[in-house]
Parts: sequence; structure tokens; C-alpha cells
Amino acid sequence: MDNKRLILIVVCLLVLSLTWTRLFDFIGTRMGWDMTPPTIAQTPTTTAPASMDNSTQPTSMSAATAPVGLAVADAGDTARPADIGSVTPSDPTFPLGISLTPRGAGFSSVTLNDYKKSVDTLDPYIFQQPYEGYVDQSTPMETKSITIDGSFRDLSDVDWKLEGSDAHSARYVLDVLDQARKPLVRLVKTFRVYDRNDDANGSGHEVAVTEAIENKTDRSITIASEMIGPTVPPREQERGGDRQIITGYLRNDEIELAHHTVEEFVKDKAVKDLTKGTEDAPLAWAGTCSAYFDAIARPIPLAGVQLTKFSAQALDPDPDALQHFVTTSFDISAQIAPGATSSFPLRVYLGPKLRRVLKSDYYSKPSLHYDVTLLTTGSCSFCTFDFLITGLVGTLGFFHDWVFHDWGLAIIALVCLVRVCLHPIMKRSQANMMKMGKMGPEIERLKKKYGDDKDAMSKAQMELMKQQGFTPILGCLPMFLQMPIFIALWSCLQSTFELRQAPFLKVDGHYLTWIKDLALPDHLIYFPNHPISFFFIHFDAINLLPLLVAVVSFINQKVTPKPPPATPEAEQQQKMMQWMTLVFPLMFYNLPSGLNLYYVTSTSIGILEGKIIRKHIKDKEDAERGDRIIVDAKPTRGAKQSKRDEPAKAQLPKTGLMGWLANLQEKAEQLRNESERGKKDKI
Repeated sequence: MDNKRLILIVVCLLVLSLTWTRLFDFIGTRMGWDMTPPTIAQTPTTTAPASMDNSTQPTSMSAATAPVGLAVADAGDTARPADIGSVTPSDPTFPLGISLTPRGAGFSSVTLNDYKKSVDTLDPYIFQQPYEGYVDQSTPMETKSITIDGSFRDLSDVDWKLEGSDAHSARYVLDVLDQARKPLVRLVKTFRVYDRNDDANGSGHEVAVTEAIENKTDRSITIASEMIGPTVPPREQERGGDRQIITGYLRNDEIELAHHTVEEFVKDKAVKDLTKGTEDAPLAWAGTCSAYFDAIARPIPLAGVQLTKFSAQALDPDPDALQHFVTTSFDISAQIAPGATSSFPLRVYLGPKLRRVLKSDYYSKPSLHYDVTLLTTGSCSFCTFDFLITGLVGTLGFFHDWVFHDWGLAIIALVCLVRVCLHPIMKRSQANMMKMGKMGPEIERLKKKYGDDKDAMSKAQMELMKQQGFTPILGCLPMFLQMPIFIALWSCLQSTFELRQAPFLKVDGHYLTWIKDLALPDHLIYFPNHPISFFFIHFDAINLLPLLVAVVSFINQKVTPKPPPATPEAEQQQKMMQWMTLVFPLMFYNLPSGLNLYYVTSTSIGILEGKIIRKHIKDKEDAERGDRIIVDAKPTRGAKQSKRDEPAKAQLPKTGLMGWLANLQEKAEQLRNESERGKKDKI
């Protein structure tokens, strides 16, 4: 195509475009269409955002007297950051240091100076800070917005004036003006930290945050304000459920805990109103937590100031996001008389989930009960008992403090203690399983006799078991009794702060094993910068302990005596169960190394214990068989009478635990037979 033809096409397109625009305008004018482009308002509107609770909307002033816009006074060079407390490691006076930002008058960071970020670094543990990419929406304790008599103003991008600060406290102020630049209210935000030895104020882990609102007008005004709450602490564990939004509701002078994992906040459930508990129980405190840290804000009730809403909202409600940013907020409202001041004081706990701290007289009193947050992690916590978890924690602490001074060795000692307690049941279980194994030929004879008649086969098998004194439930009893202990230890490992960054066998600063943190997977080879996703498992390391779990579980399945299968289906299930142990690495891969250490040690001891018990039983049987003299003779009168009494004795009910288990087994068998008969009747 030559240049002349190209120029001609471009000119034709321009003419056509102009002609079409003129024609469209002409038709619109003739038809009466409004062709004026929409205008964008440059001043804030007089309605609050949709996210604000309707109960915060003021109704006291008419539209004629309500201001049409809000302004703020310029802080100038007085908009300066401030530091209170101390970030010096293990500071003798303050357990934490807070950096305050003038933007929104909130926390730019909170450092707990007694703890490290991770076991491999000396970096301090920074507890609270805005989320990256969402600073204006997530600065902890910032005043996000204010509504005065219906006029709304976003304050998240406003700098406050620093009036004064020292090591213990800081004071920020902000003057809010009407459209004519006349004073409406003054916001005063104060922060105060306390010393470690101040038991009356939470031993330094509780920070006082107060927002005061001074009415600068000669009329009564209605105020609504929104303050950002604590952010979610950094992730401590490599699986979901670690970070949560927690709320405590006051019910019958006791605290009722509710918690929501950050993974629950997805696109269709990105916002949750958590103001009320079940049956409208009022909110006592709210905040966030990880596996080992709490950030809890507790409003102090005052006359005239009302907490209207506490909510949590996901800033990135993508279910596939690697990080979930969930922010919390408190909405308050107040009616303030001319020249009066209303305050909204908060006490914010920023500290560890240490039992000796949260179970102290201050934090465990009925109106607080922060100790209920010790068991917020672990989806199976309901399968065990609180007293069992507390007992395990105390036992671990005893072994660590008084015997080994190593948490890994304390876990192994706990395994031995549990095994000693369960040894009598384990011994009885092994005897029963060996007895059942000897019934193989008799079971085969019953199969040939009854064929496909499952009801008759089941009844005959039950009679055979009764004659032999066998109770199948005993074979599973050790596992069932260990399960609550296993789950309790799981919860214990996820809630015992002392296990965080605790190594296994570290002597004089040297690691004797590759396990540096019993609260995390063992990380034999760690590659966090190049993770691999496989099904539902996130691999960022090669962990050895889960593989050892599979090995010892497979060996245990092979050496443990099993009852002869009564049906081909049962035989197939036994074969499948042997290979199901190979799934254990996937189940245990991202669990704490302390839990895997417990399981490997317990199963290994169980294998050795079972072998010793079986050998002891076999030796005893051989000894009894060797001493017995068999004589072919006619039965005596006493022997005949004893034989006649045997069926009656077999029917006598057993007492104690064995009797309860036998009766339970018999009832279960009856229910199964009735169910199978019901199916046949339907057919």
C-alpha cells in the first residue's frame, strides 16, 4: 500500500468520526437527552460509608443546620513520630517498645524485646505493624474516620500533631473544622506503657490507649468514630488456623470465647460483624492472635460513649492468597454537650501466650479471662480435656526444669511415662490378639460350615470368642486411650509458649541434632525461597521425622498380631491398613517436630514392648505345656459336673472394665446383625 492511499484512509476515518459525533449530538438534542457529562464532587458527602453501622448515624440536627463538609487543621512540622517503651533486647524496665506514627495516630510497629523473630536470626520480634500495601487501612489503633452530625471525614491519611512524649507516654491532637474553618471538635489520643514490675497494670504488657473528643462548639453534637484494632500477628506455623480473630463475650460473669481463622474471610464472607455473641452476649474484648501471641483490645465502659460495632474485614479476600490480611475495627458513638469531653479508653494486651502470665491474678480474673486464649489453636482440641493438657504442660515443665533441661528429652520422658501407665492394658491387649490369632483354624472351619450366611457366621464367631475369653475391643483399647493424650500433646505443643524456638539437644551453643525448633517441622533441608506445592501439602523443606513416622508405623502394623479375617472383605481391609501407613508422611509432614518426635518414640517403644510381651506370654505357655501330663482316662464325676457347669459359667456376666467391654461388644454385634437383617428384608 502506497503512502497516498494510507493518508486518504486516515483522513476518511477522521471525517467519519467527526460526522458521527455531530450526528449523535444532534439526535440527542432533538430527542431531549441530557448530554451534560456528570460532575464529580470535590468535597466529602454528608453520608457515612456503607460499612458503618446504621446505629452510628446522627439524627439530632436538621439538614439546614448540619455542616456540609469537614476539614482538619494542618499539623505542619509538629507531625512527628514518637517512641515509647524500649526495643532494647530484654530491657529491664519495659517488655515492649512502640513506635507511633502521626498518620492516623496509631502504631507503626510494636516490638516485644524479650523474643526473636525466628530461631536463626537475632532480629527482634515485631508484633504489630500495618500490612504491606494497605498501610492507610490497617495501621493498628489509628483513628480511621469521624462523623459529626452526619458529615463524614476519612482521617486515615491525616497527620496529627505531637504535643509531647517521653519513655512512658505520648499525646497526639487533631483539630476538626467545619467548612468555614471554625473549630468543631478536638481529638486527643494518648498512649501509655507500664513497667515490668507494675503488676497492677498487667506487668507491662498492657498499653493504655485513650481517644478523647472535645466539643468546641456552643451546641450539642453527635459524634461517631471508627478506630482500627490490632492487626493479625505474623505467622508462626506452616499450616492454616495459626492466625485468628478472637472475641470474648461476657455471659453470666464468665468469658465466652469465639475465634475465626483468617482463612475464613473469603470473597463471599469478607466482612464479619462480631459485636454480639450467642444470645446477644455483649462484647468484653476483641483482637487477634497467632499460635503464641495475643493482641487484645478491651474497651473500658464509660457513661455517654457507646461501642456500636466491632467488625473484621479481609483486605484481600482471595482464598488462594498466600497471606490473608484481615483488619479489625471499633465503631463508637457519643452525644457531647457544648464544651464537654467524651472519652473512649482501651487497654490493649500485647504479649505472649505464657501460662504464667495469662493465668496470673490480673489476666485470669472473671472480667478478662485472657487465659481462655491458650487453647485457640488445634481443630481437634474438643477431642481431649483441658485438665489433661494442663497436666501434660506441667509434666513437661517438670522434666525440663528438674531433670533434663531440654524440651526434646522432656517429650521422650513423657512418652515413657505414658507407656508405663498403659502397660497393663497393652499386655492384656497383646494376650487377646495372640489368642485370637490361634483361632484361625476354627474360623476357617466356621466359614466352610456356614458359607455365605453372615448372620449365622457372626453368631458362631461370637460364641467362639466368648468360649476363648477374647474381647476384640481390647486390641484397639491402647490406641483409643492414647488418642486423647496424643491430641492433648498436639494442643500442648501449639499452645505452650516455652516450646517456641526450643531446640532438641543443644549443648553449649552447639546443635547435636538438626531440630532447632520443636514447634515447627524439623527442616532437615530447608528451601523457603523455592517451595513446591503437591496436592494440599506445601513443601518448603525436606522433613525427616514424618518419614520415620511412616517407617515405624509400617513395622508396627507388620509385627502386631491380627485376628484372622472372617470374610474376604475383612482380609482385604487388613491388607489395605498395612499400606495406609504410607499416607502418614502427608498427614504429619507440616506438624511440629515435637509431635512427630513423640509419635516416633511412642511407636518404637510400642514395637519393642509388644515383642517383649509376646515372648513372655509364649514362654509362659511353653512352660505350662511342658509341666502338663496328659493321661487318657474316663472323666470323673467331678469333671462331668464341671463340664455341665461350663456353659452356665460362660453366660455369667463379667464385672468391671472387662465386663463393660464384653457387653459393649455384644450390643454392637447385635445392632450389626439387626441392620443386616433389615437390609435383607428390604431386598
